[in-house]
Amino acid sequence: MGYKSSRAQVSIELMVMIAAILALFIPLLLHVYFKTNEANEQLAQVQAELASGRIASLINAIGNLGEGSSLIVEVFIPGNVKSVKLKNLGRGGEVIVKASTQSGETDFVNVVRFPVDELTIDKPLQGLKRFNISYDGQKVSVKN
Repeated sequence: MGYKSSRAQVSIELMVMIAAILALFIPLLLHVYFKTNEANEQLAQVQAELASGRIASLINAIGNLGEGSSLIVEVFIPGNVKSVKLKNLGRGGEVIVKASTQSGETDFVNVVRFPVDELTIDKPLQGLKRFNISYDGQKVSVKN
């Protein structure tokens, strides 16, 4: 009789240990899951900001090179981007990348020193997008 009760006691102790381990690790796993989701959101936001900055700096570079210069570039567009716009503002322009973030839609805006042909790309696909940037002496044009 003592042999059977000790086996039952070992079995119950093992189940209690497994329950304690699960009670510790399940909240930890949930915490890691939510932090990973938050990190992915922040990464997409930084990538959208970098896309806007890269397009703007390339427009400025092509404009500085002078008339007749052109360049074909690939820019990574993250999945949270809703639109990419180029706006002409007289003697300069703006590159606006609109992205959805946890706090709502955010515009990442960079100013360029050269007039640009207006362009709107709604709902661009995620991934590398190829742009042909050229300067004709009057305006910088960006074609996708």
